[in-house]
Amino acid sequence: MTKVLFADQEYQDKLRLEDFDTYINETKKWSLPLTITTLDQIFNMVYRYRGYEYKLATLSYSKVVIDEIQMYSADLLAYLIVGLSMIQEAGGKFAIVTATLSPFILDLFKENKLQFKSPEKPFLDDTLAHRHSLKICHGELNKISILDSFNNNKVLVICNTVNQAIKIYDDLLQENKALTGKLHLIHSRFIKRDRAKIEAEILNFGKTNNVESGIWIGTQVVEASLDIDFDVLYTELSELNSLFQRMGRCYRKRNFNGKYNIFVFDGGTRMPSGIKKENGFANNSIYDYTMFKLSKNALANLDGPISEEEKLNLIDNCYNTETLKESNYLAQVKKSIDYIRASENDGHTLQDTISRFRDIDSFEMIPENVYKDNIALFKELANLKYDRDQYSRIRMRRLDLFNQIDDLTVQVPGYIIFNLSKEHRDISEVQLSKFKSIKILPNSFEYDEKKGLNLKLIDLKKDESSNFF
Repeated sequence: MTKVLFADQEYQDKLRLEDFDTYINETKKWSLPLTITTLDQIFNMVYRYRGYEYKLATLSYSKVVIDEIQMYSADLLAYLIVGLSMIQEAGGKFAIVTATLSPFILDLFKENKLQFKSPEKPFLDDTLAHRHSLKICHGELNKISILDSFNNNKVLVICNTVNQAIKIYDDLLQENKALTGKLHLIHSRFIKRDRAKIEAEILNFGKTNNVESGIWIGTQVVEASLDIDFDVLYTELSELNSLFQRMGRCYRKRNFNGKYNIFVFDGGTRMPSGIKKENGFANNSIYDYTMFKLSKNALANLDGPISEEEKLNLIDNCYNTETLKESNYLAQVKKSIDYIRASENDGHTLQDTISRFRDIDSFEMIPENVYKDNIALFKELANLKYDRDQYSRIRMRRLDLFNQIDDLTVQVPGYIIFNLSKEHRDISEVQLSKFKSIKILPNSFEYDEKKGLNLKLIDLKKDESSNFF
């Protein structure tokens, strides 16, 4: 939230330190009429760490709104279910707002004694009943198919993994150099500053009344958070919930009267990127294999227009408790719920609980070339000294510098760092304050503002343009 306050220069000029402190304190104490937060800020209370009671007491007279529940991982869904049970028992209320709601989730609610009322019928706009026409392609997503649909229009390509998105981007540029300036990439491996800029660009490009043409290649980051409208969608198959979210970025508020505007590649005899058969999530599969397989079978014979009601029926038929009985996802949800309830009285500390919710398999880092380009920010921060007469001004400037430095960070998967050889494990840290430091990702990894972070090592001993794993 401090970034929002500092983003508006006019507001920043008027912002007094006392007002800022009051706002932050009220936010921390859950005293504001409306608080927008992430799941880990609220539902870490399920471990009943020492001092969790104040949070539950506040939620006992609050209304909690959960958005897009189908996008949570198995562990987070378990935390959500247990947390909502605690809130309801204390007197609080909740509402779930979601594009698709799988029947197995409602069964889990009932098993955990959650009381809820479902709408009598889905909230569908009858004037937008035929937005999409599907073509199921039994093969792998490829550059030729994408180029066939690009003709002074807006084409969106969504891949299951960042690596696949970068590969498709490179393949398209290699196939047609004229696409330079028309081809764009968006995914989670950009530093926050570049990611914000790219999101602003795709939001402007994706406006219905924008007549620009081009190809945007992305990942799950475009599924739910961006209000964009493209003419054609090419996507790898993930699973139905995710697919329908992706389809919502194409003909978002228009009906479609042509032959096809959605092309779904199910991998054919191979798996799409991000899908692994053995052990589901336990084997680094981004999507549960059983859910993928059910989706592939359900879509196999579809061809042509699909209504909003038909989409919901597919969800109901595919994702119920019976069809998912072999699913690693459902098993993991139930296992996590059992674990949380069994460890309620283990005397967890708040720090222990926070570590359970944080993605401990990733690091927030700054690429070395980005650090060098912005070293003036770090020097200014280091040189800011306490001055009683200038306390307010200096503190506000420190907060501003912290936010600017945070905008230079990107999430790096832990396995990348753990698997580095000694030759490349030159990871330094910059101390920002007495209690905070930031890791610098070595220059054996490339970062580019157009393509983001490439997690392939550069062989510095040979040729800096060559890459290897």
